[in-house]
Amino acid sequence: MAQNQSVSSAIDEFDDVDDSFSEVGENPGNSSTGKRVGSWSRILEINRLLRKGNCNFRNGNYEEAISNYSKAYKMRPADPTVFLSNRCAAFCKLSQQLRNIPATFSEEHALYGLDPLSHAELALKDSEKVLKLNDMWPKGYYRRGTALILLEQYDEAREAFLTGLCIDPTSIPLQVALRRHTAETETAHQEITSSSANKRKHVKVQRTDDF
Repeated sequence: MAQNQSVSSAIDEFDDVDDSFSEVGENPGNSSTGKRVGSWSRILEINRLLRKGNCNFRNGNYEEAISNYSKAYKMRPADPTVFLSNRCAAFCKLSQQLRNIPATFSEEHALYGLDPLSHAELALKDSEKVLKLNDMWPKGYYRRGTALILLEQYDEAREAFLTGLCIDPTSIPLQVALRRHTAETETAHQEITSSSANKRKHVKVQRTDDF
């Protein structure tokens, strides 16, 4: 029981968003330049937007979360990794949420941005930016793999999880994600094989006078 809770907690940590960011190089107390002194209010605003976005995310308001992460990102934090990673997670959640909407409703409202595929593509772009900033962060590969699954690019998703595990072989979220991916892929393959076999059984050879 305790082990299951530990695994669940580790997965939740990767699925969740991060609450802190780094402002390497910023020194609000340095009065030698006006930019440094003035940047303190900017850092506070970036932090406010991060906290607001995280609150939106955890309440399931993914569009609002994306908006706040984007505003913070545009303020050019010294290290934008967390904002891009969090926004990637929000895009993924929104894509998953929209997939559960009935197809007829989704088609009627596609012009208003309710497109799961578009959000998954945006999530993938953010994950690529994250890994460009830090290609040694296992969570970045988890984000990338999740986005690729939503885009049904299963081989690439597997590679993302495996690359993350090369960096951190002990990462429980990546291990679980890879196992789930493998199981789901095998199930899908079996269903396709079974469907093809059933179709062949029902194919009737038409008799002609040419024989």
